[in-house]
Amino acid sequence: MSRPLIITDEIRERIAAIRIWAEQNIEPLSSLVRRMGDADGRRAPGSLNFDKTTIIIPMGYRCCFTIEQQAKGNCRHLSVSVPAPGMVPNEHAMALILHEFGFEGEEVNPWMLYTEHVGAGKAVNVIQFIDRPAAL
Repeated sequence: MSRPLIITDEIRERIAAIRIWAEQNIEPLSSLVRRMGDADGRRAPGSLNFDKTTIIIPMGYRCCFTIEQQAKGNCRHLSVSVPAPGMVPNEHAMALILHEFGFEGEEVNPWMLYTEHVGAGKAVNVIQFIDRPAAL
């Protein structure tokens, strides 16, 4: 069963604040690599400021947004989860949430998509490059 998604003006204002903070605090590649864990695949303690990067959108969509420096350029990174073991957000909710966080059409600027385990559930992660060095 799909869960409803409620995006109010207050939610849009909070998302806008998260986007501004992310643009002003691009995560360096070195920090990103350190957060991803050690050689055994264990996740290292994060350096993210969750108060600045995360919002819970009614009815239970947890969204964490950052802008990260990657080897091939800066990218938007959005992780969305729901509080139900083994469940992920439905594709309609994801489309609306991605739009609110500034992701552009897939045909114009392709997205990379993957899931990860988060606690008892899963998160859908979407990455989209926003700029790339001219040499690439």
